[in-house]
Amino acid sequence: LSRAAPAPAARPEMNGFRGALGGDEETSSRGFGSRDWGARSRGPSYSSRMGNSSSTSLVVGRQESKLLRQANEGESEVAMKRLEIASKHVVDQMKSDETSRDRLELMMEEENGVYQCRNQHANALYRNLIRVDSVPIPSGIIKAYKEMRVFKSFNGLFPEISRAYITMDNRLFLWNYNQGKSFLPYEEVDQLIISVGLVKPKPSTGLQEAGIRYLLIVTTPVDCILLGMEFEGDHVDGEVFLRPTQFSVPTDGVHMLKVAGTPDGRIFMGGKDGNLYELIYETHPSCFQSKCRKFNHSTSVYRPRGLLKLVLPSILWFGTTSPIIDLVVDPARHLLYALSHDSS
Repeated sequence: LSRAAPAPAARPEMNGFRGALGGDEETSSRGFGSRDWGARSRGPSYSSRMGNSSSTSLVVGRQESKLLRQANEGESEVAMKRLEIASKHVVDQMKSDETSRDRLELMMEEENGVYQCRNQHANALYRNLIRVDSVPIPSGIIKAYKEMRVFKSFNGLFPEISRAYITMDNRLFLWNYNQGKSFLPYEEVDQLIISVGLVKPKPSTGLQEAGIRYLLIVTTPVDCILLGMEFEGDHVDGEVFLRPTQFSVPTDGVHMLKVAGTPDGRIFMGGKDGNLYELIYETHPSCFQSKCRKFNHSTSVYRPRGLLKLVLPSILWFGTTSPIIDLVVDPARHLLYALSHDSS
């Protein structure tokens, strides 16, 4: 008996496949159906490759997340340490402010005075200082300080005339610390006092012949004023009188933070702009010059740095200008020392 061979399976019609996909003839003609059949024919190998790729991406993503998390934690620790350091610095500064005392309060204490060495032992460790005298601040000055709302106040000594001074905004007080009771208030300045200084007048000015023993320099944000000082009995221990003079010069907006005078009557001033000025005063100036003027030694054309500042515009001048906060005169060597804010 012969068995008939099975008939070959009929190939599905394209129309039926198109109907299954829900497409049209244009879609079928582009071969989307054949690509779909090809994807199905790849079967397990294609699926396994897709699965491995997904697993690898997941592992890499987790590692990146872990690294990012560790980096964030490290940055947080660094930030916390910085905050702790800053907090400690602020607390230390607040404690320092609380423990520091006002200079006027320290001067008002009874511990201030004149001290002497009690034991003249060869070894300095056995030498003790004892207080032999005390000069309190006059009560009138303390009362004025308490009654006023002081914006700026500073004090110092003029040993040449045995006087101490204290400023309260635009008011100046002088008192003899050898006597300790009498004082002189000066209230003719209408601006905030920035600094004061003392110098003997130049012999060429003829002020000494007029009875003026010293010149008191008072600087404000607007101008620099010279006041003549006369003493009763022509002695520094006598009562002092302040006389206005014809010498004054504008500051041009520069605060003069320190004033120093030389034995021959020259006046130097340290500016907030970092420049060193000299206040020149003459009773008989030459032609085309005023009786009182200021000269900037830092920008002199005879100095390279000063010449550059004069030639170059301010916007092209590179460098910092530290304020001059102190001036000291060395009369023996004829030198002038200047100290800036950044100790340069």
